[in-house]
Amino acid sequence: MGFEVEWEHAHTVDYDLLTVGKIVLDHLKEDPRYYTKLRKVHRENPMPRPISKPKALLSALRANLPKLDEAFEEYADTGDSYAYDKLLQGIFSRVLGRDWGLSADFGNSAWLLDQDDIFLVEEDVPGEYVILKQIVDEDDGSAQLAEVWLEGYPAYAHDHRELIQLLSIYVQL
Repeated sequence: MGFEVEWEHAHTVDYDLLTVGKIVLDHLKEDPRYYTKLRKVHRENPMPRPISKPKALLSALRANLPKLDEAFEEYADTGDSYAYDKLLQGIFSRVLGRDWGLSADFGNSAWLLDQDDIFLVEEDVPGEYVILKQIVDEDDGSAQLAEVWLEGYPAYAHDHRELIQLLSIYVQL
C-alpha cells in the first residue's frame, strides 16, 4: 500500500524507484502503521461538498462519451492524441472556464473545480487527470498542492472513463 501512495508523488523524484522506496521505508520507520493511519485520516475527513461545476462536467463528459470513446480509440491505435486531447480540453473549458495556473512553476493545465481551491489538473499523458487541492501557506503565501483522496485512494484518472467514475464519487460526497 505504501508504494502505491508514494508513487503518486514520483514525478517529484524523476520516477526513481529507489527514492520512492526509501520514502516508503522512512515513513514506516517513523511509524509502522503510517499508511493505515493515513487511509483512516482520509476516510474520516472527506472532501467538502462540491458546487455545481463538477456535476456539470460529469454531465458534459457523459453526453460526449461516444465521441470521447472514438477519439480515445484513435489515440490508442495511432499514438496521436491531438483529437482526444482537444475534445477533452474543449469540454473542460466550456464547463469550467479558462485555464488557471496554480503557480509560476506549474506547467500543466488546471481548472478550478469548486470553491475550496479544488483543481482538476492535466497530467503529462493525454487523458490522465488528477484532482488536487491547493493549500496556501499563511506565513509566506506560497502554494502547495495536496492530493485529494476518494474512497481511500488518490483521485487520479488514466482516461475519460476513469475520470467519469472519479467525478461520480466526488459529487456524491
